[in-house]
Amino acid sequence: MRKHTTLDAMVLPRELWHVIRATHPKQDALASSPTLPDAAEAVKDKEIASQFELAKVSVKQLPADPAKDAANNDDSNGQGISIPVVPVAKDNTSPAATKLDIIYYNPDSLRKLVTERIPHLSLLLKHSPDVLAFGETRMATKAEPKVKQALAQLAPEYEITLNTNKRDGFASTAALVKEGLGIRVERTALSNGRGMLVHHPKCPIPILIVYACFREDVQRTQSWDQELHKYLSAQTAVPMIMGDLNYCPSSLDFEPERFKAAIPGVRETDQEACVTLLTKFQLMDAYRNLRPNGKDYTCITWGHKYPDATGKGMRIDHVFYPQAHAGLVTSFHVLKNVRRACGDHYPIGITFKQLEGIPINSTPQANLDAKLPAIADGTDIPTQSHLTNVSTGLVGDPVSPSTNVNARLGNLDSATTEKEKEENKGPRIKIKLTKTELDRLYQEFQEEARKILKELRQQQKGKRLHWRERKEGVRQIRGLFKEHPKYEHLKPAQAEAAAAKVLHRLEMEPNPLDEELELLLAVCEFVELDDDETPLVLLTTEGKSPNSQQQDKYDTPEWRKAIQKELNAHKHAFRKATEQEVAEYPYKRIPCRLLLSVKRDGRHKARVACMGFLAPKTHLSTYAAVTDISIVRLMIALVVLSRGRIKIKSADATSAFLQSPYPEHVLIELDSRLQSVLHYSVGKVLYSMNGLKLSPAAWAKYRNEVLVSIGWQQCAIEPTLWHLSNVILIIFVDNFYFFGDEESFAKVYPEVAHRLDLVEEPPQETATELIYDVLSIQVRLNKLTWSAILDQTQYTQKLLKRFGGEDGKYVPTPIEIAPAASKVPLEPDALAAFNKERMSLLGSLQYPCTATRPDLCVALKVLATSDINENTIQGLRRVVRYLRTQRVLHYVAPDSFTGELIVEVSTDSDWASLQSLTEWRSNSGILVELCGIAIQWKCRTQDTVATSVSEAELYGMSEGAKMGLVYRNLLSVTPLKEFLMRFGFSLQRTLKQFGDNQGAIKHATGNQPVARLKHIVIRSAYIKELTNTGEVQAFFLESAKNRSNVLSKICRGIEFKRGLLQLKLLQVEAIDAEAE
Repeated sequence: MRKHTTLDAMVLPRELWHVIRATHPKQDALASSPTLPDAAEAVKDKEIASQFELAKVSVKQLPADPAKDAANNDDSNGQGISIPVVPVAKDNTSPAATKLDIIYYNPDSLRKLVTERIPHLSLLLKHSPDVLAFGETRMATKAEPKVKQALAQLAPEYEITLNTNKRDGFASTAALVKEGLGIRVERTALSNGRGMLVHHPKCPIPILIVYACFREDVQRTQSWDQELHKYLSAQTAVPMIMGDLNYCPSSLDFEPERFKAAIPGVRETDQEACVTLLTKFQLMDAYRNLRPNGKDYTCITWGHKYPDATGKGMRIDHVFYPQAHAGLVTSFHVLKNVRRACGDHYPIGITFKQLEGIPINSTPQANLDAKLPAIADGTDIPTQSHLTNVSTGLVGDPVSPSTNVNARLGNLDSATTEKEKEENKGPRIKIKLTKTELDRLYQEFQEEARKILKELRQQQKGKRLHWRERKEGVRQIRGLFKEHPKYEHLKPAQAEAAAAKVLHRLEMEPNPLDEELELLLAVCEFVELDDDETPLVLLTTEGKSPNSQQQDKYDTPEWRKAIQKELNAHKHAFRKATEQEVAEYPYKRIPCRLLLSVKRDGRHKARVACMGFLAPKTHLSTYAAVTDISIVRLMIALVVLSRGRIKIKSADATSAFLQSPYPEHVLIELDSRLQSVLHYSVGKVLYSMNGLKLSPAAWAKYRNEVLVSIGWQQCAIEPTLWHLSNVILIIFVDNFYFFGDEESFAKVYPEVAHRLDLVEEPPQETATELIYDVLSIQVRLNKLTWSAILDQTQYTQKLLKRFGGEDGKYVPTPIEIAPAASKVPLEPDALAAFNKERMSLLGSLQYPCTATRPDLCVALKVLATSDINENTIQGLRRVVRYLRTQRVLHYVAPDSFTGELIVEVSTDSDWASLQSLTEWRSNSGILVELCGIAIQWKCRTQDTVATSVSEAELYGMSEGAKMGLVYRNLLSVTPLKEFLMRFGFSLQRTLKQFGDNQGAIKHATGNQPVARLKHIVIRSAYIKELTNTGEVQAFFLESAKNRSNVLSKICRGIEFKRGLLQLKLLQVEAIDAEAE
């Protein structure tokens, strides 16, 4: 079966599509390909299948003889089924049906008018309402033409008009009003819930159709009650209220007795709100007034997947009318047979009391034809657009508003006599489904259907080409990408992927039907058949968009509110491009998409993002400095060492990129969802937006200019570190972290928050802890001991769930041995699959390794440099399982700390222990600490091959000294130096370096030269210079006490556990026990 995809989703310029179409072998098929839906869903849909059968029937007029009718109704001969159709009476009401003046229900979407025409037709014909009112219509402006077109086909002789009231571009309430009755409809300006005023000639007061536009799974807001009360108070006459007042939430379970009492509202707050509304405006409940005993269950208008009397459901649709007009409503009905077809509520209908001078049914019902069927609610019947002319075998054209129903049914050989017409008894028309007639109809289409399917198989033969032939097609399209100036910046891999995607779409596009047959078959769906299968053409009532289900998913009040909020934030970021700008920048159009997601707390989030990777190259710099995570750990260590004197204040810049002007002229192409709201397709970028290449640099420039203008000083060593009035500020894109005391915060924070639109993120406070969220790391400060815990448990739990680490054997260490190399080369497909999983695992594990888990360094270093095979994947999965032992980084001030800050570096190097992976080069493990608190760690392969252990250790000491001096110098520059003095700290100028090799230490200090190390000149000269000037002081530390031991080699058993204790990587259970 061919899955259909549209060419619209591929972002390509029009001229490039013309080139691809002209060069592709199936150029004729791609000239004007229609959008066809997938046939698989239609086959499975019973309703469409039934309509398909009804579309291939022969209509015969049988004599109106009861005996013959009874005989014809007998299907024992297997020839077919007879469906009796009773004509409508002259008074325009169907037999045994109640004439209702107004029907209201919640359709969940006005698309139901398009997709569920038969139940709506049944509702209109059976009850003949003057007004069919809707709540929660969820219809975008662009959908109105389709809905109105569906109305024209729904009841062409009914003469109805659609009235809507929109909220945020979507219709919230609507009404189908019968013409010729003098009914007027007015729109109200309610903001929380849209309403419509219906002026009916039978009702002396207007009817307010309302729908409360807020989420049904949360507490109903008081703003809706207040606004409704305010609106009613402003009216000269209190109107009748009809609609969804949402007095009951859908998330509670109710007892049937609650419904028997017919109390509006289930909770006390709902009942109080309802009673207030009734008493304040002297309103009456139509249900309670007309059914005072409350013994039946017709009060239930909503229940999902449950019978009515089981306690699941609620009465949220009400009719309230003023007491001064008691008896205005004579009947109140809950229509029980059309909920599933028309919406998620049962429709409710009311009938007004007859006023003097206005006879009931005085207005004709727009000349309804007597042959239209009067059917029960929800019955599937063929509409006029599906009745078939047997003599020609042609499917009738869709019903238009001007088409007369008598003319449509004129081909029926009616046996109606004049006497019968006068007596209005009418004939009994029977539609017979017989196998013979259906086969005859099939034969007329068989030859042309076979011809079309044969052409389809021939044109889609490229789908089954050999891989080499397909690769040739990709290469040709990739050449077109390369020649086009808009895509010259694409890397080879990107061009390959884009070319494959285009070729896939070209192969999937079916050949369009010829014009004549398209008229014959209406909307068709095709399934590719084998040679021995019978062609099958499905006739459906309408074409369904392949993305209709996805669009319905996001067509909810929550998503509309999120989308509108995002567009309001971007209203200054871009505007509609002028014709001159479109002509001036033809190759600077970047696709812009509206991304929708649900946050962890359940909030709906919409984000406008540009596909900046498709933007052409720019001469401007795209670099923007980002804070290293080690600087954040350094400041947290100072908070711990100050024992609570240094405070943390966290803030976030609201829509950071949108604050900075964009430095380049760029046009964006909006997607269909944005176009439907903004009503234009090409925009001009004014301010930075998510996804654009220059947005980070533009935001950093704007942010720095603002900070400099209000007196902040930038650190010369770390560009994201700022200082002002004893406050240190660290910036990570749009996250601002202030370090200082409350007095200093009060001086500097308000100005920064005002200029950069910052929103403070206060910490969560418990009895013993302050919990901060710093770059997705949970920093827990103990208010008693002022120790800190850096915890990434939530992130590691996600990794366990994502990669299946929750199951399997427990492992005490992340790695035992290096993975073995593959003896047999892998196939390209297997190699690509392993590499994809390997990169996903490595990328996910890298963040905890660099943030809070130094125990993963060696494992990831080894596995990242190993061969791509199954052994490497198993090793990475072992690391994931190791994360089940939840460990956190523990920061605690030493008992002997007196206020002097000492930067310490521990180094350790193996000697070619992983020669198969590093080509005989050694690994160095480096740990930088501030007064015993780990602030940075690293495991790296040395650049050269060491000829001895001492040489490898000397190399590691040299690298460790460079790392340690970065943090020592950072603490000694003017901004941080003044900050430290403000809180009573002093800095020891000498960097302490620890190693476990006596030869390397002696050679570095220059006390006792070692003969075998004379060939080391540059490295030894550098470390000697540092020791001679007093910058570094080297100390010997035996291997068992060297804290960097687990960062340089694969450790096991006791050695690995000892390293975890030295790094203060403790299990969560141990931390909790210590706290208790």
